[in-house]
Amino acid sequence: MAGEERAAARLGGVEAGRLVGALLVVLLHCLPNPAFGGRPPVAVLLLGAAARAAVPFFFVASGLFLAVRPEPMRDTLRRTAGRLLRLHLFWLLVYAAVFSTPLPSFNWQWKPSILWTGGAGFQLWFLPVLAASRFAVAAAVPRIGWGATVALAAGIAAVGLWAVYGLHPHLPAPFWFPRMCQGPVLVLAGVALARSRTELRPRSAAGLVLLAWPLSLGEDALIARLGGQPLTYQEFDLSTCGLGIAAAALARGWTGWTPPPRWRAASLGLRLYCVHVLFLWPLLHWIGTGAPGRTTLLFAAVCALSLGAAWLCGRVPWLARITV
Repeated sequence: MAGEERAAARLGGVEAGRLVGALLVVLLHCLPNPAFGGRPPVAVLLLGAAARAAVPFFFVASGLFLAVRPEPMRDTLRRTAGRLLRLHLFWLLVYAAVFSTPLPSFNWQWKPSILWTGGAGFQLWFLPVLAASRFAVAAAVPRIGWGATVALAAGIAAVGLWAVYGLHPHLPAPFWFPRMCQGPVLVLAGVALARSRTELRPRSAAGLVLLAWPLSLGEDALIARLGGQPLTYQEFDLSTCGLGIAAAALARGWTGWTPPPRWRAASLGLRLYCVHVLFLWPLLHWIGTGAPGRTTLLFAAVCALSLGAAWLCGRVPWLARITV
């Protein structure tokens, strides 16, 4: 295969991975949450642990395409974070408009924390954290060097893990804080993968994925035992981050079938990720979840409506400019 064709195939693998990751996020949000009580079925734990790797994968995949170069700080901020912050603001306004209506299960209440947690659009936390992580990596490497940046990012990630394990009672509960702490090291992992001269073969990367998957379940059980909390899947424990990195390595080296370029899979996946909770809340109220049939129906309905809305956003010119 020619060099250009191999590069296009690698790009296609990551683009496809972003779309698959967005679908996994939808699945995760449709699964019954074991943290709300009860002993979760094995299938829920297995699917949840796999789906939790999607967001770490997104961070690493973003790092694969992040240029690190000397430039004024203002230019770095605009290049690495500007688009994501505009996208975050747009979707915050959309969710505020929709969830301010008196429809069932819509109970928008304004709080300052919504700016970084997303409020009812809880998945939107990802956008400002990714923007901050990209900016931190792109700004730090040219100024303090690779070694110091790696050490700093690893130290911040260790603080996040400390919070995930509940080892420090004064650190925030595992929601936005560990995600914010581990974002830079995951983006940095993507930059390192892109710069690496060695490339894992898809079979080797798939083996790492299959290894990290059960390890993440074991780590979830350890966290539950140490913290005296119900067994649930963690998004930013060590194994899940490793699972996301392994998945990114697999996507980078993938040269099999990928979606045609006209699909614009990465843009479709990002729109799907941002919009799906608009449909999840009312459908969760009307369909419910828990039983396998209800969960499957909920997932299918949310996917169908969200993919339709994401496709429509890409077809309307002004929406296409705002939402990508």
